[in-house]
Amino acid sequence: MGRARRSPASRATTASYWTDWDEAGTSAIWRAPLAGGAIERVYPPGEERLPGTWPIEVDGGYVYFANGGGLYRLPSAGGMVQRIQDGAIRGFALTRWGGHAWIYWTDLELGGLVWRQRLD
Repeated sequence: MGRARRSPASRATTASYWTDWDEAGTSAIWRAPLAGGAIERVYPPGEERLPGTWPIEVDGGYVYFANGGGLYRLPSAGGMVQRIQDGAIRGFALTRWGGHAWIYWTDLELGGLVWRQRLD
């Protein structure tokens, strides 16, 4: 594996998640149980690699990540990836406010404005 880039502390999870990068600028999402145990590849399946997946965050049973094609979420237990937003996402943040979960992001294609979407 290439160099690891880690996210700030994950919320309510039993594993640590991270992406790795290789010399070609591609990556995959990995996890390891906090109590110890084997490292598992979460996404993408097989030997496929993603274009530059970063940043990554875990909240509410999902792993959220961005790459050159948009903003996505994946069930932390594994499963189908869901696209939240297309675009050149360069950063995002998860928060809880007013009894709801929200995601905020910036998109370089749309002038760097800050956007938000309710997740629940």
